[in-house]
Amino acid sequence: MTHPTSAMRSAKPGPHRRETLREALQTSVDMLFRRRARDIPEGYIDDYVALNWLEWRGGDLKLTPLGGEICSEASGRSETHAALAPPEHAELVRQGAKAAARGDTACSNPMSSTQNGPEATGESQERWTQRSEAWLAGHDLQSAMARLTRRGADARGEETPAIRS
Repeated sequence: MTHPTSAMRSAKPGPHRRETLREALQTSVDMLFRRRARDIPEGYIDDYVALNWLEWRGGDLKLTPLGGEICSEASGRSETHAALAPPEHAELVRQGAKAAARGDTACSNPMSSTQNGPEATGESQERWTQRSEAWLAGHDLQSAMARLTRRGADARGEETPAIRS
């Protein structure tokens, strides 16, 4: 992996290599996000930097606007109108519900964070929206259940039971 201060820059890859890199970009960005750069095939990072799809910022590799477009195009081919996988959806709903049970507001949705936005992750806007909405659904459901529980207890003149998750 070439460091940004290296004097040597690799030449831009040819069309065949570029298509291979295009197909692997989203997976590579996911690996970078998970701090698993060692799992990216040899030479890919140097080629992504040479193509201006990734850039070094503050010692970290970041997706460039051009790289984001490439990811969006690739994601658009594979994710168009595809729903989240049920386990991922269920996990995000569970996380939202736990946040509500802790007393966190809907504004604490981790999808609202810049580091989890489509520009940072390279995922499509549609996929990001699905994730954000799944988290909010869990938060809203837990919040509604807590309100109902409190109203029922208040109507009976009881103390509000603690909600555990």
